[in-house]
Amino acid sequence: MFEVIKDYVIEEEIDLHGLSIEEALYFAEKFLHESLLQGKSCIKIIHGARRLGGTRGTIRENLYRLFKTKLKRSIAHFQMAKFSEGGSGATVLFIKKIESKRRIP
Repeated sequence: MFEVIKDYVIEEEIDLHGLSIEEALYFAEKFLHESLLQGKSCIKIIHGARRLGGTRGTIRENLYRLFKTKLKRSIAHFQMAKFSEGGSGATVLFIKKIESKRRIP
């Protein structure tokens, strides 16, 4: 069963409209890593809902593949944004907290 989190506050967002799939993936990954380092827990990626030309799918489809593979260690959960936040044209990501391995005496 797919969990939908309804109560959250978006701390930061990035808009990827107008970018190629490759550019969008690059900037989304960079944005996620920066958000992780800044201690953010909930971010939004605006990617649009339309299919681009060609057969490589939408930016969203490619982002979701990236989230499920290369970035899965950093993401606790992701879901389509609420209708008022962009609906199928945006994705909300819940970031895993960084566990500090260094102990402070």
